[in-house]
Amino acid sequence: MSGATHDYRIIDEPQPSKLSHLAVNPFWILLGGMLGGFWLAGPWFVLNSIAIGSATRRKELEWLFYGVLALLAGLVLVNHLAWRVDEQGWDLRVVRFGVLAVQLTKLAIYYLLHNQQSRSFQLYEYFGGLVRNGALVAIGATFVKGYVLAPFAPILRMVLS
Repeated sequence: MSGATHDYRIIDEPQPSKLSHLAVNPFWILLGGMLGGFWLAGPWFVLNSIAIGSATRRKELEWLFYGVLALLAGLVLVNHLAWRVDEQGWDLRVVRFGVLAVQLTKLAIYYLLHNQQSRSFQLYEYFGGLVRNGALVAIGATFVKGYVLAPFAPILRMVLS
């Protein structure tokens, strides 16, 4: 041997990050999304992925990207349905179902990201990573949600809430 040292590393083992002191259980992010909205959960999932050194970070970012595209498509759909109600006298229930579809899309995104990130989080925790309690942020989001979303147009609030 020439004296060079090679670090042994398990591929799934989380890599330390400068943000690892911000790591939380993905359950709190899921709850934060339900109580606060997408404005909180989307960036928080990304931050947590970096903090825990997630082995599936790329997959998580892809889910989030496609989720944002789906939400924007839902925004266009609801806007189109609302126009149809005004112009052609459609029943307002059609718009309500469109809004429900957007809400269900957000829940599906939260659930998929939670499941994807939970695997890496469990490894992070097993290997002694520092874990914070995200309960205050998740619950506090309920109270600040109105202030955060107030500057946005009503149709955009639907997506961000």
